[in-house]
Amino acid sequence: MAALSRSLEYGRMKSKAVSARNYRVAFRSQSGLAFSSQQSFTIELAQLQRSYLDLNCMYLQFEIENDSCGNSMQYLDYSAYSIFNRITVSSAAGSILEDTNYLSQYSNLLLQSACSEEYLKGYGSTIGHAGMPGVPWGIDIPGKGNKTTICLPMLTGLSTASKQLPLDVNSPLRFTFYIDDYRKFLIKNNAAVPLEDIVISNPRIVANITELSESTQILLDQSLKNMSYNINYTGIVSTVATRSEFGAGTYVANLAFRNSSMNKITLIMQAQERNGADIEHNHSITNRSTGGLEELSFFVSGQRLPQQKMDLKHGFSEIWSENILADRVLMDPTHHSSLNFTSVQNIPNASAQDADVLRQTPPSNARNFETVKGFHDDCPQSLDDYLGPTAKGNNAYGTFFSQLSLETFKSNMDGESIFSGINCLGATVQAELVFGTQNDFPLDIYFYATVDKIISLDPVTRSWIVSD
Repeated sequence: MAALSRSLEYGRMKSKAVSARNYRVAFRSQSGLAFSSQQSFTIELAQLQRSYLDLNCMYLQFEIENDSCGNSMQYLDYSAYSIFNRITVSSAAGSILEDTNYLSQYSNLLLQSACSEEYLKGYGSTIGHAGMPGVPWGIDIPGKGNKTTICLPMLTGLSTASKQLPLDVNSPLRFTFYIDDYRKFLIKNNAAVPLEDIVISNPRIVANITELSESTQILLDQSLKNMSYNINYTGIVSTVATRSEFGAGTYVANLAFRNSSMNKITLIMQAQERNGADIEHNHSITNRSTGGLEELSFFVSGQRLPQQKMDLKHGFSEIWSENILADRVLMDPTHHSSLNFTSVQNIPNASAQDADVLRQTPPSNARNFETVKGFHDDCPQSLDDYLGPTAKGNNAYGTFFSQLSLETFKSNMDGESIFSGINCLGATVQAELVFGTQNDFPLDIYFYATVDKIISLDPVTRSWIVSD
């Protein structure tokens, strides 16, 4: 039977909408109003009958200012995502449903790999980025008494859920945000002035809620019968390893990943010196290193993935192609990133003639993805301090990372019901890294696994259970 174009299907009509209303709400911190570094705050969702929260569109909102200084003397490191190094999700009854560590490094990687400079220019200041193309740092922290508002969309964990979250529960969910050491997420804009702590005030989660009418809720209950409310989402599990100063040759790390569907592994490496005695001089959260890596592969129960090691001895094309495959954007002509910085925009007071020269012959790409160390011996104060072999300390700014997709099905059309990652329950998961001679410094090596999870609400006890 031939199929008609939808433009000719005159009998096709929209279904009648159910009776419901939608409104926006802010859930505020229950553990205080103002917080400094190395503290945490908890935000608990409400218990509301016949109500459902849109997890995909919620964001964390707060105000930020310097703790004591009346002037702006410091930048955020890349964005306000750098502030939070850990987020947990638990039920009010106490059970931990989600716990993500080393999140600041991962969140900023997502921004750099998935967002264009145009996006950061137009929206950047809202999330704490400087909003200037080609600038790898965040906004000026305003002086005490001059707060600025930050809105951070939730990027990982439950925010990726396939369905809305029921709020008619026995024990509501709690989100706890852990603030890192301020010396890690701030950088100076004046070498002579030491960094100082910040204050975050009035944190709240803002989200949309759909409230069903009684008759519509009855229809939903009848369709479920005795089934649980099951919600698929993408969880992040993480671990860290360290490589010694003289780590030439093969390095093997055991990864504590135990999940039924592991879809992707992400690798981030950073020079340990970024958090050393001179920590105030460094772009610490997002400054990543290649570490002199020459080969990379993973093992799951003895099986090498990929079957042939990823080769970095002859350039970065294979690693970068695998990154693009893992994000499913290999043939996406609209995909952009902001990984490599150039000095095109760093021309204050440039004449029309200078601008025309730049327009006709733009500078070559800074190739930050290939930076070996990613560490500064001095306080960077301009974009040029981050670029090339003439950067302060001769180490430049690094954006290297690696992602490897472990999925069998790579089509976005496969649907939400297909779990296609590798089962590593009861398996030994290892990373094998082969380093060359350009590696005379210790490394922190972060591993992140993207895994399929299900959060379920029991219809009788109205309590939450997470499975993977």
